[in-house]
Amino acid sequence: MPYVNPQTIDILSEEIHNRGLEFIWIPYARTYALQNTDIWPRDYPVCGKDWSIPGGSEFFDLVFVQSNYYQCRDWYKNVQWTDEERKVRTGLSLGEWVDMLTDINRSKNTSNVFVEFECDGRILTGGDDNCSGIWHPSTEYKDRACKYVECSGQLINLAYYFDTNLNNISFMNGYCQETLGERYV
Repeated sequence: MPYVNPQTIDILSEEIHNRGLEFIWIPYARTYALQNTDIWPRDYPVCGKDWSIPGGSEFFDLVFVQSNYYQCRDWYKNVQWTDEERKVRTGLSLGEWVDMLTDINRSKNTSNVFVEFECDGRILTGGDDNCSGIWHPSTEYKDRACKYVECSGQLINLAYYFDTNLNNISFMNGYCQETLGERYV
């Protein structure tokens, strides 16, 4: 982790656990290249030797990655990436992003990294996309929030960002139940 001393996190983790609490991290990862983040440990070859750099998942009980699909879906539409068959693709669905996260967890033998669900007041009013600045109606944001429900089948732990208004969760529970047959929370 580039700007935080691992020993400091270790000390914090021990103090939190001594109080009977879980140590949880919710990193911002506005990237499709999840493997390049500091969430998982990484090996770097330097002068013919492999050096391992610890990742946040080694220090925290649970990690909930912010995909920012809800905030920046327009960015996801335009991202270019290379799939397993080395084909360059444009556009990325939330499901493909969750699959990437799951594959990295498997390859790193990590079982504590999950996805944070996101929604805010735009489910009621509409508003600008955080990344493109393009205004979208509230139905766009409701559908974006419900996408997390569609893609969450393989995730056993979930965290939720819902703005400061608890009514957003109640509203999304009803909306997702009506459109998908499943509650949001």
